[in-house]
Amino acid sequence: MIFVAGAYPQDSGKTSLALALIGSLRASGVKAGGFKPLAGHSLWWQYESYLKSLRRGSLFGMDAYRLWMASGRVTPIEVVNPADVLLSVPILSETRAQRIAYSPLSYELFVLGRFTICRDGLKHIIYYRGRGLPRLLGAEELFKKLSGRAEKLFEVSSLEEYLKLHSRYYLEAVNSCFEVLRGRVEEVVVESFNDSVYPWPGVEEARVVAVSAPPEVLIYEPEMFFNALKVLGDPYTKVYSDIHGVIKPIDKARVKPLPTSMLRTMRGLMEAYDEAVRKILEFIQ
Repeated sequence: MIFVAGAYPQDSGKTSLALALIGSLRASGVKAGGFKPLAGHSLWWQYESYLKSLRRGSLFGMDAYRLWMASGRVTPIEVVNPADVLLSVPILSETRAQRIAYSPLSYELFVLGRFTICRDGLKHIIYYRGRGLPRLLGAEELFKKLSGRAEKLFEVSSLEEYLKLHSRYYLEAVNSCFEVLRGRVEEVVVESFNDSVYPWPGVEEARVVAVSAPPEVLIYEPEMFFNALKVLGDPYTKVYSDIHGVIKPIDKARVKPLPTSMLRTMRGLMEAYDEAVRKILEFIQ
């Protein structure tokens, strides 16, 4: 397993690095697949992913979709991304909210969520926003499709209920789907969310940790990285800035700047991340 994290929130570089790694591995004959344990995306700011979700009757973001496509679609997309949260934008003229945080675990912007349990087929747990402010731009059409496929359906009306569902289903979803994916591919490239550096305990099995920090990729020895992380406290709450400076990378690589149009292609990604991919794969070999 290769674990890819990001140094900055909302940075697409970690997805680009993960895709370049998958592309390079597959080009060399290794059956590689991407895995994104937890994702959050915006109905408004990432409307393309909402439309793709609507067409497939599922719930996923563009990062997960790109990983799934690059992996050859060897499993259903929900296996690649077992936990997903759809966020929205508040209607500010109708709320007195003082502060709005953006995160996959942000209850303030929460609209819909999905956990997928990968045992005896796929079982989808769907949860949705109940009462509470701020009023948000909704996703009623997608909700109708999701509820029709749901093994269980929960209305969430408080932060406490929201966190309780994550506590109940998150690890089961991620562990079960990871086992299915690991049975279908030879190498798993795990992408974290935002700047989190510990999406679930399974990342401790990684053979290398790579952090996207444009214009660099920083490479860490995993045992040292996770041991240092745990010294800082609860690893689930840590982001890259917490560990930066506590432990030094064993290597680093420059990322080549390219036009966005080129970075949308696998050829462009592999060119931009050529040095980083080469050093990461040399380390695990």
